Amino acid sequence: MAFAIAALACQAATAAIAETPEEFSARYLAAVKADGLKAIPNFLDDTESRKLGDLVVELAGIAAQAGKPLPFLGAGETAESLKSLPSKESGARFFSWLDTAAPQLTQVMKTANARPLGHVTDGDFVYVVAKLTFKVEGEEIVSTDVLPLKKSGDGYRMLLKAEMTGVLKSMKKQLEATKPR
Repeated sequence: MAFAIAALACQAATAAIAETPEEFSARYLAAVKADGLKAIPNFLDDTESRKLGDLVVELAGIAAQAGKPLPFLGAGETAESLKSLPSKESGARFFSWLDTAAPQLTQVMKTANARPLGHVTDGDFVYVVAKLTFKVEGEEIVSTDVLPLKKSGDGYRMLLKAEMTGVLKSMKKQLEATKPR
């Protein structure tokens, strides 16, 4: 009896979510394939979006101090003007620039196919495990990837992957090293 009640409670909790984590990840990949990396901020959890926006603004400020304006800033824009934008917009500008600066990455994403293998739930966090297939310079690569998600309302939102946070922090360190002392 207790098992049946627990099973019904799990089923009711799952029914409240409009899409499965696997469906969310498929929708995310389809958007990135169609619109490029600039689609990423549209899928981020609000806290993650703010974190991304803060990192981008911080990068712009450090770059200005180092006398190296960042290419994703428009003419006459500063870290302060970037700070006034919604986090999603500053993140989108960074990813739009990345689309242009690293076209090979965008091309790889356009060839990517993902087959979800399942997901693991840890409280409000969900990790979708997928088999990725993509092409790099004509060679097919097969990899496994984990997409971190957070339950949000009746669906899911994406967390920033450690690799992306690492890239931004690495850029920050490189810029800080060129700042006048």
